Amino acid sequence: MFITFDGPNGAGKSTVIEELAKYLAFKEKQVYITKEPTETEIGKYIRESEEKYASYTLANLVAADRHNHIKKEIVPYINKGHIVLCDRYIPSSLILQVLDGLSMSEVMSINTGFLKPDLSVIVYANESTISERLSDRSTLTRFERDFSSEREIELSFKAGKYLEELGYKIEYIDTDESLVKNIEKLGDMIMVAVS
Repeated sequence: MFITFDGPNGAGKSTVIEELAKYLAFKEKQVYITKEPTETEIGKYIRESEEKYASYTLANLVAADRHNHIKKEIVPYINKGHIVLCDRYIPSSLILQVLDGLSMSEVMSINTGFLKPDLSVIVYANESTISERLSDRSTLTRFERDFSSEREIELSFKAGKYLEELGYKIEYIDTDESLVKNIEKLGDMIMVAVS
């Protein structure tokens, strides 16, 4: 299975992924965790250049990294029988690149033909929770600094709805609610799908 996790910066994606991986490992499933931008040269370049590139330029760099990621990492691990959990994928492009001035259809045209996840999880929290989490970070990205959490939350739901209309299976997780219940809910969905 290929499962992606997206949503506003500070929503708690990493925590959800880590706890879900533990749950699946307990159920004796092989899990592989990955992220975008990747740790490749392209991914590192994106992180280093995020301040100077925006709009189409950044969107195309992200898509190039994603293409390489799918081919060199995601598909090989799926083929080995792993459940691949990916921190950020196409929904994040629909959030961040739209913040950067592109339309959702423009973002999707750049991401046409990419592997569709078995499940896309939109992770969110209320604005005050996100602001509190971001205030604990020593440095903020351009997106965390220049755009409101409220706008990111709004775009997260719009991205989910947009992708549902394109046939994506979307699940929403509110990290202001019980982490244990959220993980059990996701874990049970995945166990049913892989059994």
